[in-house]
Amino acid sequence: MRATRKLLDAAAGTYKTLLKPRSQWDTLTSAFATTLSILSSQTDRDKFVETVNKGIINPKILGQADMGFFMTLALHHDLSNDLFQDNGFNVEEFMEGAEPSLERFQEVLYSLDRDVLPGFTKGLKEALEDTGDAMADVKTVTDIKDLEATIEKVKGIEKTMGDEADWKKKAEEQPNSLYGQLYGMVSEHLMDACEKQFVTSVMNCYMNQIPRMCYTLESGEIHNVSVIFMPLLMFAMSVKWS
Repeated sequence: MRATRKLLDAAAGTYKTLLKPRSQWDTLTSAFATTLSILSSQTDRDKFVETVNKGIINPKILGQADMGFFMTLALHHDLSNDLFQDNGFNVEEFMEGAEPSLERFQEVLYSLDRDVLPGFTKGLKEALEDTGDAMADVKTVTDIKDLEATIEKVKGIEKTMGDEADWKKKAEEQPNSLYGQLYGMVSEHLMDACEKQFVTSVMNCYMNQIPRMCYTLESGEIHNVSVIFMPLLMFAMSVKWS
């Protein structure tokens, strides 16, 4: 999870997004604005309670996040943003479609993972053989300079494998494939992050000779969904692995 978060953070810095990521200061100021409104207006209090009762704002889920209490209040303020009102955005419809959409996303992502894995692993094995088997070097090297050289070699292999994967290019060439289906669901930087996470995960398991978990198709089930910052979601999901 931490590796995924780092990849997403790094990728997010490369691309422009419609809505700028919310800072802690933004969260606090929005939470303060909500506090003032619900203390001064019965209408706003009723609206806040109604939104919570409908599950649009889910304090139990939001409470698990950093600054969860303030995020709960800030979200109420964000939902009143003119950007959404002017464009006819309906948050209830959005929440209703979120669960099946997320389940479909997971299914396509891990179906692609299973489909790509055999060929990728074969290519990785060949790349390691061509470079003198970097995995063996990592286990036997003792000199710091040799270790640094081996690490750079491994990084080079990872970059090469990532360049060869090129999920976006394959998605554009094969729009009806699993690559194309995934690309149609996500932003460009999330597509890059998914690809990088796959490459890093497979290489880590292969280099350390540890088994990689395999997702059981059609086992994903969303249990809880909550908006944390429009239009982002936090969700709890159960899956089966083998």
